[in-house]
Amino acid sequence: MKLIRGEFAVRAIAGVAVFAVCLLVGGGHFHTIDEVSMFVTAANVVNRGELHTNQLGWAQWANRPGEEQGLLSESGDLYSKKSPAVIALMIPLAVIGRIIPSLGMIGGVLLLGPIRTALTAVLLFSTARDLGYNRAIAALATAAFALGTMALPYSRLAMGEPVASLGLVLSLWAWQKPTQLHTTVLCGAGLALAIGANAVYAGFVFIFAIALILPQWKSKSLREHASQLSLFALPIAAIGAALAAYNFARFGSVLQTGYHFAAGQEGFSTPLWWGALGLTISPARGLLWYSPPALLTLVAWPRFLLPITAPLLIVCLPLFESKTMRSRIGVGAILCAGFAVQIVGLATDFNIYEGELESQFPVDKSKPLLYHHDPSLVYDARRSPIVIHFQRVAASRPDIAWWPGGRQPTPIPEILSTIQTQQTADDALVYLVPEIIDPLVETANLPPTFGLPVNVRPDDALANRLFDRTRRDAIRVWMITWYGASDPGNWYEARLREHWASVSEQALDGYRVILFARPPMESVTVPADATFGSLRLIAYATDIDSATLFVELHWGATELPAGDYTAFVHVVGADGALIAGQDRQPLGGYRRTSMWRLGETVVDRFAFALAPDQLDDAHVEVGWYSWPSLQRLPLTDSSGSRVETDSLTLPINR
Repeated sequence: MKLIRGEFAVRAIAGVAVFAVCLLVGGGHFHTIDEVSMFVTAANVVNRGELHTNQLGWAQWANRPGEEQGLLSESGDLYSKKSPAVIALMIPLAVIGRIIPSLGMIGGVLLLGPIRTALTAVLLFSTARDLGYNRAIAALATAAFALGTMALPYSRLAMGEPVASLGLVLSLWAWQKPTQLHTTVLCGAGLALAIGANAVYAGFVFIFAIALILPQWKSKSLREHASQLSLFALPIAAIGAALAAYNFARFGSVLQTGYHFAAGQEGFSTPLWWGALGLTISPARGLLWYSPPALLTLVAWPRFLLPITAPLLIVCLPLFESKTMRSRIGVGAILCAGFAVQIVGLATDFNIYEGELESQFPVDKSKPLLYHHDPSLVYDARRSPIVIHFQRVAASRPDIAWWPGGRQPTPIPEILSTIQTQQTADDALVYLVPEIIDPLVETANLPPTFGLPVNVRPDDALANRLFDRTRRDAIRVWMITWYGASDPGNWYEARLREHWASVSEQALDGYRVILFARPPMESVTVPADATFGSLRLIAYATDIDSATLFVELHWGATELPAGDYTAFVHVVGADGALIAGQDRQPLGGYRRTSMWRLGETVVDRFAFALAPDQLDDAHVEVGWYSWPSLQRLPLTDSSGSRVETDSLTLPINR
């Protein structure tokens, strides 16, 4: 019993040590859009009980077809196509981050990498011990995995591939244990985890099934084999059912995953031999370069031709145990090389160099997902990321969270506070600023949030579907944008100005925050005949709906306006005090008066969120002035008489 407890303690210490190292080198932020897509799903489950990723609408505009982060459903909601297993693992960590404000949801989710790597290390240590190797050899193999392979930089990422690796190692560890009920189930559970991370691992089901029954084929009856396979298949069937349910909940089909397995999309379009060489020996992508300990398998492989040898470092155990000086020197040199490669990988954000390659050596965009840059660079050793990172290591700031001068999320405290305190139940939030996604997703009590693309044409079909979804259920829409007022590129704002009423516009945290309200379905339009210089009020409507005063003004021009004038719409109390008001150009500048033409009607809408008692005996005053002189345009009534105040009083329809 003491031996068992001691062995458990040693394995726990190994896991804690690896976990601590991974925490030490953590970047504190997401490195890929794939991580963001999965995190947004997990955060929406925690914050809203919903599966969509509507906050990531802008990520649908990728460099090449097939790189989109999700799929738009028939409902108009966007759903991530990335690893369901990773999303499921993120959810409890996101809950922890929400409970601990100093950690945050992103910080909690980023713990997935260290936890996953530590568990894999413990399983490797345990497998080595179960195979009869002493603690020193098991510890060496564990250190080689944690410090000398891509496991170290990947511990900073919440990605599906390392989760699949954990699942496969769990399956192999359980497979080599004496056949028992729980180990058989664990073998299937590990494979289920891998399948949940990426369905391609379903191809291993048959291999593991054969490996389970073949060693004892003659010593057990068919019934016993069937029982064992049933236990093995139980977790796999469960993950299959869960994935089918997840697909149905998102897309209404158990087979729709969000991926496009078509030519030119996400299917295999590269010859197998080319892909195999690229993934193993190429300077840009080769496993042997990024994980030098894998080189040791070339020597040790002939001794272990069993399924349990799949984890490469398990194959290396005989070399670790070798007592010859030559073996020790060779193993030590390769492990040091592996450690050096990983340290250099931590010295810089890999996205920087990847972006440089794509900019300098672009690939034909008609070849989606083949490469991010000229394919010949894959075998160009001079431009290998490893070589470039070594060259830049001295001048680079380590991509580590605690290192001074690190990346910080874009803070938007004023925006968050304003929306949280002023929002109503039927609000929606639209943002055109991708860099503020972190605080928008982290913050729980915000309206349904939608991220829309910028710099796209107003006739873009997908952008219009996403934009329509933002307004479908909303009574009011908040918009956060870095576009300036009346910027023609912001066609979203132009359309809202055309059909909705403006409530407010503020400059917060360096961005424009605009609030719009949906006007009443029916309003009573009153004819009018008042002229402000060359601008004529044709009709108006003042209605109260849901504690909001809506003012709708219909304008025309008696002659072409001489300049751009500013309209004012003020709500004034019985005592003459200003209750609320808006001063702006027509439709926020999208229909400036200098753009008006004779014979056309310009409809401009305003909205004021006011308490019922504020509207008692109140009225609306309308007028125009020149900026910056503030000189009002002269008002004449229908009889041609000048109105002294140059402002028109409109009653409120109650």
